[in-house]
Amino acid sequence: MKIKSLAFVLVFFLIPTFCYSSVIDCLEATCVILKQVEAEVEITTTDKDGKVKKEKKKQLQLRVGTGILFHEDEKHVYILTAGHVVEGYKTLHTLFFKTGLPSPVMEVKVLLKKYKKDTIEDVAIVTVEKKAFGKYPIPKPIPLAAKGEEVKAKQRLISAGCPGGRWPNAFIGAAMIVGKDAYRFIPRPLKGRSGSGVFDEDGTKILGVIIWAGQMDGVAITTDYIYRLLGNNLPPKVKEPEKADEEEVEEPPKEPAISIELD
Repeated sequence: MKIKSLAFVLVFFLIPTFCYSSVIDCLEATCVILKQVEAEVEITTTDKDGKVKKEKKKQLQLRVGTGILFHEDEKHVYILTAGHVVEGYKTLHTLFFKTGLPSPVMEVKVLLKKYKKDTIEDVAIVTVEKKAFGKYPIPKPIPLAAKGEEVKAKQRLISAGCPGGRWPNAFIGAAMIVGKDAYRFIPRPLKGRSGSGVFDEDGTKILGVIIWAGQMDGVAITTDYIYRLLGNNLPPKVKEPEKADEEEVEEPPKEPAISIELD
């Protein structure tokens, strides 16, 4: 009887711990993407005579999205996100939450972007240098599912994202209407979750990227569509600048310093 009780305890606690651990991996590999854009806004002012005046001015605004670390090499980590998340940026940064505390805010370089407004062509790869993490531990990448792996209707899925630029959270949902290039799922993702990864039930591979929210559900592009959009750019790689032959490079003549004044 004691042996049976012990077996029950092991099954009850160890199996959920394994699944819970996989979800933690997804949360830790999820990052906030911070985009600064220049937007035109309408400002209303009132003069001393009480007349209301409206004028348009350009203003810097901060917008947020989500990304998922899916690949790494010796010097860089690579983050998958939606193309519109990195569209039209002036500055672009990211941070992770692996330790329960935020990482340094790190500059992001856009490696590749495929984006057409009002279509599902909406994916990007951005990269961060590993040295930017400093002593902060680099999360473990969650890989893309293999080519040809399909999402089926009513299949259980999990997703991790950063709604409103906050700490990542996860949900368990399900695929609903499934097409060749995209599928609808529930629950409806919150604002700021664009670019979030959608994972298999065990949290071990990426089955899609969230691109928008409908009235009652969300839309994600499939992994196969991501492979087709990115083509030969998977696995991604930063092209290192070629080193010039020191014997053939001549030292340029020294020029006087130039002072530039901004308006």
